Amino acid sequence: MTAAVGDSCDQGFTKNGMLAVAPHHMGAYLIHIPRAKAKGDYDFFAGPFWVGDDIRPEIQLPPDNDPPLDEQAAHLEKIDPGSLLIIRLGIVEPKTWRDLHKDELFVNDEGAVIDSPSLASDLFWRDAARQVRAVLGYCESRPWAGRVIGYANFMRFEGSHLPLIQGWLYDHSPPMQRAWRAFLRHKYGTVERLDEAYRGADVTFDRPPPIPKDALRGPAPDVASTLFFQRAADNQAFRDYLELSAELFQKGFRRVAQAAAQALGDRKRFVLYDALKQTMAGRDNVSFFDPGASMPLAFHDMLGGAGHIGVARLFDSPGFDGLLTPHDYQARGIGGVFQPEGAADTCVLRGKLFLCEMDTRSYANDPTFTYGAARRTPGDPPAASRAGSAAATSIGPGYTA
Repeated sequence: MTAAVGDSCDQGFTKNGMLAVAPHHMGAYLIHIPRAKAKGDYDFFAGPFWVGDDIRPEIQLPPDNDPPLDEQAAHLEKIDPGSLLIIRLGIVEPKTWRDLHKDELFVNDEGAVIDSPSLASDLFWRDAARQVRAVLGYCESRPWAGRVIGYANFMRFEGSHLPLIQGWLYDHSPPMQRAWRAFLRHKYGTVERLDEAYRGADVTFDRPPPIPKDALRGPAPDVASTLFFQRAADNQAFRDYLELSAELFQKGFRRVAQAAAQALGDRKRFVLYDALKQTMAGRDNVSFFDPGASMPLAFHDMLGGAGHIGVARLFDSPGFDGLLTPHDYQARGIGGVFQPEGAADTCVLRGKLFLCEMDTRSYANDPTFTYGAARRTPGDPPAASRAGSAAATSIGPGYTA
């Protein structure tokens, strides 16, 4: 099933203090959990419900420039009586949580800590699920809860893995080290099979092969001569790491979805996710987000390294009713092609709901800040060509907002 949704209340206030959203005829609006004013250091991702280890369905921190949920809901009822609501939320942990749990964060090949939880952090996935229960619990307790038809979980960075966006594939954190050893023991079962897979490297379960360092970050001549298709014997650790990443991400995803199902009980709501952007396989998006960055010489697939492998198995998860994604990052300027990032066909074939954000950039940015604007005119021809081919062979993606 595909559907249309109207504008959102995530534009904050205009200069005269009014919410920057106008009525329309689509019947439903996307409103969002406001960013909170954190105590101490500024935290872009601070939220009202999650402070350190304290996560509960009540406002703990006041909004920082964003209108409160109650005000968003009241404004929409005023300008469009009887309008329905979809609540946008996420599972980005606040800085106060990271400060308490530095051992749970991603560690790159150089030993530097990235401000992103490890995919292997059971503590993060536990608290992400608590965040979902808190948000849904709060919203369902409000006077406007009867207007809510669903929730849109934008996950962490809209389903992307921050270290991978920054060019780091392998995580060497304590949680990932433990998960790596457990994965090898479970997969291979015997030391003989493990040693055979790793070509007689004299490894055991007590002395396993290390999590590798990324060959694509090596000298340019070596990277340029790397074969695209390789024998398993030549990159077994890479393959095993991707399999492990898929297990960890999907286990965490199911945990978050299950939390939504538990919070809603028998209430008739849908829960959508901004994730599983399978049409972006093989892409890199660092240059999209950072105008000072160029496309790397070589980079890992944005999906595989984040554990988005074999994701169809997630579609039977309780608390997962479909996807909501933007359309193609690289071709969303004027002249681009409308093709959703998300697995629209997979949703349609499995009877799930699919929404796509029609957030075309129809403006020219300041040259020093090109976030979201097409780099070429019209649009981005290579990306438009890829997206056009995909659109021509698609069952028919959804249209939105």
